[in-house]
Amino acid sequence: DALKKALKYRGVYYVIIASDTSINHKTLLVERLDYYKIPYYIGLTQEQLKDISQKKNVAAIGITNAQLGSYIKTLGGD
Repeated sequence: DALKKALKYRGVYYVIIASDTSINHKTLLVERLDYYKIPYYIGLTQEQLKDISQKKNVAAIGITNAQLGSYIKTLGGD
């Protein structure tokens, strides 16, 4: 929900989506990211994102820092 709000208010510059997220959730999220023209990467697992974010249930992480988002994109995560 926090990611959806941040997307709506253009506060996200890059998104990492868990590869083991359900097809329906992934499809809806990718459609929304394409609509807002936000780059994303699908590849880490929910367990890996959970470890990174220290949250229980994580399907995606939004990067809210423009410089960090651009840097991650240059690492090949696009």
